[in-house]
Amino acid sequence: MRVKVEGGSRIHLGFYNIINESRVYGSVGLYLEEPRTVIEIDEEGEIPRELMGIAENICGPFPHFGLRIALSPPRHVGLGSTTQIAMSAALGMSIYCGKRLSYKELALIARRGAVSGVGIHSFKWGGLIVDGGRKKEGSKLKIPSEVEELPPLISRFSIPNDWLIILIIPRNGKRVSEEDEGFMFYPKNPDFDQSLLSRDLVKILHGAASRELLLFSEGVEGIQSKMGEYFEQYQGGRYSSDETRLSVEVLRSLGARGVGQSSWGPLAYGFSLSSERDRLEEGISRALRKEGLDADIIFTKARNRGASAFSEV
Repeated sequence: MRVKVEGGSRIHLGFYNIINESRVYGSVGLYLEEPRTVIEIDEEGEIPRELMGIAENICGPFPHFGLRIALSPPRHVGLGSTTQIAMSAALGMSIYCGKRLSYKELALIARRGAVSGVGIHSFKWGGLIVDGGRKKEGSKLKIPSEVEELPPLISRFSIPNDWLIILIIPRNGKRVSEEDEGFMFYPKNPDFDQSLLSRDLVKILHGAASRELLLFSEGVEGIQSKMGEYFEQYQGGRYSSDETRLSVEVLRSLGARGVGQSSWGPLAYGFSLSSERDRLEEGISRALRKEGLDADIIFTKARNRGASAFSEV
């Protein structure tokens, strides 16, 4: 038997709620067509060590199959690759071993959803995702152990196919792994005013629903500005690195909208229309060379469907 799972990657647009009386880290994010995530399972080969725990949980001890990560987004750059690989592997293994598990059950097995639910829900549904954040319990966040503990899906919208999404990934920008994040804590910035974040979220949702890129982008930049203000104390500035800051400035100078940093970076993103691709491609390459910034440039669009699985005997 062979199983193949194909999915995308995600950018995190920010938190519309950092903390309130009962919940923390309500998130908004977007599933992308590129970079893709592809895993393949058959009877040959081995299972990567990082995925062995998932395999044993789903298929039992000493699983007899091989798993290959054929394609994956760059790791620790802001594309949610760890979640996409883990969810893809868990789905593929459940099919290979004949287990009927919901995507939320797979997320628990894969130990996902500790902070944001965007990667989990976008894996299933694609598009623009808004989650409800984590319930505030105890002194810090813990890995969810029950479906009810996962950040719930609040809203999901499709994104127009002619909205171009530009990614700049500095090759030398600071990369933060999950182990390094130190993120499993409740926010501690009593002077931060998050009252305007909900207004920005409404702009994002209204813009997506009405296909108004300008309105959507205003909301994204509003949230991003406030994220930079809040997390400045943790990442040493409005952006995680000078390379990310320069990437954002290049995108903005060329007319891209809704520019920002995904997660802890170093990835910077922006939005435009697909008709602008040639101009932007030339302009970004020229500007990055002028700045001496070594970076990968990716042009993509939203993936308005979740991951797909295929099997053959």
